[in-house]
Amino acid sequence: AGKITRDNFVRQLRQVAGDKPIVAAIRFAQSK
Repeated sequence: AGKITRDNFVRQLRQVAGDKPIVAAIRFAQSK
């Protein structure tokens, strides 16, 4: 391990953020 893929990073953020606005921001950033 050691290298964090973008998918894993986003997945972790979603788990931490739960249903907060940051999830929407992450999805917006991914759609670019």
